[in-house]
Amino acid sequence: SINYVSPAGTFSILISINILLFAIFGGKGTVVGPVLGALVLIPLGQFLNIILVTELHVLLFGVLLIATVLYLPGGLISLFGRHRKNHTSSATGAGTPEAASAPNLLRPECQDVEHRQISDEVILSAQGLVKRFGGVVALDGCSFDIRKGSITGLIGPNGSGKSTAINVLTGYYKADGGSITFKEQRYAGQRPSKIKAMGMARSFQETRVFGSLTVLENVIASVSGQWGFGLMRRRLLPHEIERAEELLRIVGLYDLRHNLASELSYGQQKLLEFASVVMGDPELILLDEPAAGVNPILVERIMDVVLHLNQQGKTFVIVEHDMGVIMTYCNPIIVMDSGQKIAEGSPSEVQANPRVMEAYLGE
Repeated sequence: SINYVSPAGTFSILISINILLFAIFGGKGTVVGPVLGALVLIPLGQFLNIILVTELHVLLFGVLLIATVLYLPGGLISLFGRHRKNHTSSATGAGTPEAASAPNLLRPECQDVEHRQISDEVILSAQGLVKRFGGVVALDGCSFDIRKGSITGLIGPNGSGKSTAINVLTGYYKADGGSITFKEQRYAGQRPSKIKAMGMARSFQETRVFGSLTVLENVIASVSGQWGFGLMRRRLLPHEIERAEELLRIVGLYDLRHNLASELSYGQQKLLEFASVVMGDPELILLDEPAAGVNPILVERIMDVVLHLNQQGKTFVIVEHDMGVIMTYCNPIIVMDSGQKIAEGSPSEVQANPRVMEAYLGE
């Protein structure tokens, strides 16, 4: 026999097409889908190759690819998910998004943010933060402390550096100067995943959910990253499901837990992202404009959950342009302008500060 490697065979376009077909036919975006596709299509291809002799099986695979894209975009794996969803819906009576309900969370009796007790313990300290984007200085020696157990508001005009500060604190931007301390541990330069593991989590201005996953799977995905042989275990563990379902009850999405995230409204996706952030049980939660684009009813629900979790000891930093939210729920309030902190205090103190008025209204 002659053993050789043929570039024409090794790098054949058919190999690339087959790999793509395995993923699409089995279910793209999943671990099991491409494996399922290969288990079905490889034996089928060998069988057709024997009985047809010619390359007609390539044409048949092309037709199969088109049919899968048009009529089964989720692949074979979606048939199992559809069966599970229908079975669960019939068992629980879950309906359309309008059927979502949530327990009414009792607001704390003490709603006077002006006299809210604030701990002296600092959980997060940013000192002299500097961040440049070319010639633009987004953070210019910015310093502030976040006290444990507080709901701290972070406000300022557009371009004042609020979101940049959040991105630096959570590792999405690397600071060009300064230091950051979380629970007395300096961590500047760490990756976002490491910072999250330390006990700090965040949301984003624009919702980041997995539209092809269910609501329940989205919440669990925030803590269910697996490596190596861990990919072979059951994706959903009982204790993860229990905690995720409890969080979905709190935010009012429990009845929609088996719906795809793409089926939710924008406001409901904000609630879903919030539940995903809380799923990892962080000590410090940073919310970047949670009320942006959300109707007042859902904003109230989000803030009720914030108060509920704050009573349980969670610390919050809220970046928001809605002054109604900031003045009602936050104390202290930190005001930024031109990449620096210009004021800090209670809602009444901030509103009476001339530098704050100047930053928002001009001289």
